[in-house]
Amino acid sequence: MRGSLLRLPALAIALLSACGGGGGGNSGPAAPAAVATPAPAPVAVAPEVRSGETGGPVGAAVASPAQVVPGAAVAVTAPGFIRRQQFFVGGAPIFLWPQEEPYVRAIVYGGGEFGLIRWSSGFRVKPWPGTEDKIAVVVAEASRVSGLPITMTTTGPAEVEVVLDPADPALADLNALAVTFRTYSGFNITRSRIVFRSLGEFLGNSRQHGGRTNTALHEMGHVLGLGHSISYHDVMSNENDRNPGLTYGTGEELALRMMYAYRAPGNAAPDRAPGVPVATALRTPPSFVVD
Repeated sequence: MRGSLLRLPALAIALLSACGGGGGGNSGPAAPAAVATPAPAPVAVAPEVRSGETGGPVGAAVASPAQVVPGAAVAVTAPGFIRRQQFFVGGAPIFLWPQEEPYVRAIVYGGGEFGLIRWSSGFRVKPWPGTEDKIAVVVAEASRVSGLPITMTTTGPAEVEVVLDPADPALADLNALAVTFRTYSGFNITRSRIVFRSLGEFLGNSRQHGGRTNTALHEMGHVLGLGHSISYHDVMSNENDRNPGLTYGTGEELALRMMYAYRAPGNAAPDRAPGVPVATALRTPPSFVVD
């Protein structure tokens, strides 16, 4: 017992020295500086390529470069599609435009010299009194083909107005049934105004121009960002024997689908994304289109 009691203080001293710091201080030694871990290098992968019409994979697509990192420019070609140039977004498919280049240059890019223009959101359309039934059909069709929530209102403000004004200077050309004005913010359409020369021409019972019944739908195509089509099978043709229907043709519908589902404002002809280096700057189309 006596030997055990004599050893206890020594044990206590050893424990205290193990828990405390030296030199009479109460803090331990400085921790080692943290070493920054470098971010992993981006991994180059083969882009996934799909059809903008069907959504299915395009097996014959060729990407350049074949392996690309996110944020890098890539070009993709495939038979039956327009060559696509864009910045690669990792994990997102590249959708190719399945139409003939001359057609797209005309109806989307105003002949190829302008950038793609479109609305960034839905809008309201205010009809001229007495044309509500006609405009309701046009609004429903425009919403269907663009995928935008487009509605008609008879009161309050609206982003798109339909008016009758035979004195408008833009209608000085006697062959013009109507004119569509557009306002832009960059390449985004923010407002529009459709001016008709007479109510008879608006309703489609004029004797001029073959008594067209779909001039309002034609003008709504301009509101959505379309130009004139090179195919007389289309509503957007400015030929006298154009499609007289009250729905857009398959070519027009596909063009609008590509514009609103897969392409950004400012896309350049034939199919180049904004920001991809180009030799010349793009321009927005004129602020009005005469028909």
